[in-house]
Amino acid sequence: MAGLLVFTAFVLLCFFYGAAYNVVVFLAAVAALMTAVSLVGTTVLADGLKRCPAISSLLALFFIALAVSYQWSLSKDSSFLPSWSLALVPITFLIVRELGPWRSRLYAIVSLTVLCFALISLWKLLLSREVASLPLTDPNNYGSFLYLTLIPWLYVYLRRQSEGGFNNWPLHIAAYVVAFVMFAATFATQSRTSAVIVFVALALYFTLTLLRRKSVIPVLSFGVLAIAAFFLEASVVAAKASYGVQSIGEGTSVRLLLFDAALSIYQDNPFTGAGVFVFPLVYRTIRNPLDSDSNGGFAHNDYLQFLAEGGPLLVAALLFFALATVWRFATALFPLRSSAPMALPGSSFGIVIALGAVLAHAAVNFVMYTPVLALLIGLNAALIDWQAPSAVTQRSLKSFRLIVAGMLVWGWSCVGYLALDTLSVGVFQRQAGIPFTQRFNSTPQQMLDYAQLAQRLNGSRGLPVFVEAAMRQYQLSQMQDSDVLVEATLDAYRRARATDPWNTNINLQMYAFVANQPRIAGQLTPQEEPVELLLQTIGLDPVFVPGFDAIVAHYRALGREEVAYEVLRDRLTPWLPWLARSSKVDALRFVDYLQEWANRTGQSDYQVELSRVAAVVAAVQPMQRRTWFD
Repeated sequence: MAGLLVFTAFVLLCFFYGAAYNVVVFLAAVAALMTAVSLVGTTVLADGLKRCPAISSLLALFFIALAVSYQWSLSKDSSFLPSWSLALVPITFLIVRELGPWRSRLYAIVSLTVLCFALISLWKLLLSREVASLPLTDPNNYGSFLYLTLIPWLYVYLRRQSEGGFNNWPLHIAAYVVAFVMFAATFATQSRTSAVIVFVALALYFTLTLLRRKSVIPVLSFGVLAIAAFFLEASVVAAKASYGVQSIGEGTSVRLLLFDAALSIYQDNPFTGAGVFVFPLVYRTIRNPLDSDSNGGFAHNDYLQFLAEGGPLLVAALLFFALATVWRFATALFPLRSSAPMALPGSSFGIVIALGAVLAHAAVNFVMYTPVLALLIGLNAALIDWQAPSAVTQRSLKSFRLIVAGMLVWGWSCVGYLALDTLSVGVFQRQAGIPFTQRFNSTPQQMLDYAQLAQRLNGSRGLPVFVEAAMRQYQLSQMQDSDVLVEATLDAYRRARATDPWNTNINLQMYAFVANQPRIAGQLTPQEEPVELLLQTIGLDPVFVPGFDAIVAHYRALGREEVAYEVLRDRLTPWLPWLARSSKVDALRFVDYLQEWANRTGQSDYQVELSRVAAVVAAVQPMQRRTWFD
């Protein structure tokens, strides 16, 4: 049953597209995994942890690092769900390790599911010349998703071939067909790193078989298939500019900017980090205008992002995991004692190679932050014997059972908070698919009541406080003379800003409130003045379109629109190419507005600069985020 729940979680996470799209899918996957770990039982879990103290210490470090990072996060709203995503690695590991013979069966079922996705990708490649990424949204992540299955498969086949395990041609044909499908699907992602990893794995297998004096014909055959699949993909899909030398250089320069930003964030938060997935919030405020290509959500180096967001503890957990993988690789290649020194390492060696590949990939991309990859990494890691089990006494096992029971209670309480956050998204943002929301958001009063209830249950979330402020502002529009409502609304906005200071919508909505309430002007701090709120809004997000529109409307109403032009000229111009990546229509609209005012004021130098920026904006290809259901 536990294995079935893990597989269910895997399938669900394949179709999870972010908290803003279908957060209920993530909640269902987490609930399935927590049910699975509960079904395994405290006794079995405690026994496994006690028998493998080194691995248990690493798991404990990972959980402690996540808890510490969350407790001191700069934005707990942003950190909670991504922290769960990272926790999927150790949780899946704990479950799968204790499944006994069902470990290999679960792995086989998951692998066959990956093969089905690869077949669909190959079909779409041949039919419509589509770059492979679905069911995931990022081609690089999908490349990792595929080679985590492909590399172990290849090794198992090669090892059994060296031992004379396959003697009938149908199995050989099936193996080569499956390999070709997986090669083609991996290359169809047009992920440079994934392609390099596949060929490096083949080169490693070739070297290993050569040194161990085994037949190299099977691995050479796979190499020929890989080359054929690569050229098939290249002939069907026009290679993107990302394969060019110039683009590689541009990608490297952007990554260096992201790395530098991650180190800067760590320097400001050297002990506990800024909080898991706070990087995109802080990066918007320190972003270099030279980076107009990345979406700014990831540092494209999980090690540096772990350091920036979780401090030394979190990055130490990832580094120890990587070092343990290297150690396991070395001990498999060079065992201290071996009765068959020329035999190939055991079947799990291919999984070690795949884990090493994905951990290397994490140095140039975001891997650990993708929930389904986190689950796959935990699943693969559970299939490896990391250390020889030690003896366990009943007395020590009892204390471990208490620790495990406490961890399960803590885990289920976190599931409860995740469920509350999910329900809040359904109530406040009306995200589809979330049940029980209509009873809380049918009327403004119901939403206000739920917002207050959500705050009592979890006071660390800014969204319920923001909604309370917005609902009180709505009530004030019906009772404009109520001084009590004015005070309550102002207090709610202040609490919302204090709870979630990175939310641009809070500042913008508070501006709308204070700008229309001159009677509270004497109560406002300098940071709460209408213009200051607008400037803080675009300071938090330099491409926040509603903020710039509000600035134009504000100064136009005062008859001083030239001030709005100066703000947009100084604050928005460098970011227009970046804005075009997400909304080219808005970028072109602001270009036209700035050109009109530049002509009106006769600023010839700025006209030249703006013409150059306009040409860049016109050439930008907007980011297109597709899902399986589009």
